[in-house]
Amino acid sequence: MAEPKMTPHQIDDKLQHGEKVQFIDSRNPKAWREAPTKLPGALPVPVDEPGNIGNVPHDRLVVTYCT
Repeated sequence: MAEPKMTPHQIDDKLQHGEKVQFIDSRNPKAWREAPTKLPGALPVPVDEPGNIGNVPHDRLVVTYCT
């Protein structure tokens, strides 16, 4: 079952209201390493290598992204 998509504005609104959010960066490892910017605190969990998925907290909204 697919989860609903959220706009950046909706996510920012949740952050501004104190909701905990965990960002998951789903880029491949090479793209992640070479990226000039990364979201602070984002967990790298590549789609084809879900090894870090066990590190995702269960007490907050989880937002996946790639660039």
